[in-house]
Amino acid sequence: FYNQRDMKQAIYHWETAIQLQPDQVDLLNNLGWILATCPDEKVRNPQKAIAYAKQACELGQFNKPESLDTLAAAYAIAEQFTDAVDTAQKAIALALEAKNQKLASEIEKRLRLYKNKQAYITGNTN
Repeated sequence: FYNQRDMKQAIYHWETAIQLQPDQVDLLNNLGWILATCPDEKVRNPQKAIAYAKQACELGQFNKPESLDTLAAAYAIAEQFTDAVDTAQKAIALALEAKNQKLASEIEKRLRLYKNKQAYITGNTN
């Protein structure tokens, strides 16, 4: 459903999967990302995005840069830009520590948005 851009169905199925497997970091992270960054404003849900992303971060002991990146995006869509900046900076440090320069560069682009009090929306070329 995600690949077909049917976000409502994708979200429904991710939420169902999370009910069955509540400790799956990737499921939580993916759902948090969609709820934070979806181009369709009706799909975005900042508070749910933060909740799912925080849960993913907690399960990963705040050591997964991808989960922290999602949490930063969720904070930004909720207009909590100070938290978004702080969290993105931690994600960049972890990505660099893991020698994942590509991820670090992607997060740095989003960090610039957060510093300018802008959220990251998938597909936007800000």
